[in-house]
Amino acid sequence: MPSRYSLPAAPPNTGSLYVRLSVAADDSNLSKDGMVEDCVRLCEAEGITVVAVHVDDGISGAVRDRPEFTEWLNDARECRADTLVTWHVDRLTREGINAAALILDAVEGKDPVTGRAVRAEARLLDTKGLDSAGDETTFRFRFVIGAELARGERVA
Repeated sequence: MPSRYSLPAAPPNTGSLYVRLSVAADDSNLSKDGMVEDCVRLCEAEGITVVAVHVDDGISGAVRDRPEFTEWLNDARECRADTLVTWHVDRLTREGINAAALILDAVEGKDPVTGRAVRAEARLLDTKGLDSAGDETTFRFRFVIGAELARGERVA
């Protein structure tokens, strides 16, 4: 049966991890190794094979074109992984809903220009209980509110 998507689906149960350590972080508050370990444990619990780990160290979440963040989204866009895993939604953006839409397009398999579905959806998980595989409305509210709270925490 032909697929309605222009790209094949990613290999099942494959995960791409993303963590970001902010400029202001130090050993007393967050550890990038600890965040990665938490993400790996979540993948193990969910039966997900980790295929990529992306870390942006010392780059503000207010920057959209962080190299590893972009590659993490591309893992879903280019069907290299069917699950995007992060430590917490506030590690993804400090831009709020503006960048949340970019992330949701990648998760929902949409072309960012046309908004049309062009590939299978990816799953988004964080170690704090966010899961796009659950109730869609609850997920979207939690995700967008989390992104907006992170925006409010940004220091100008």
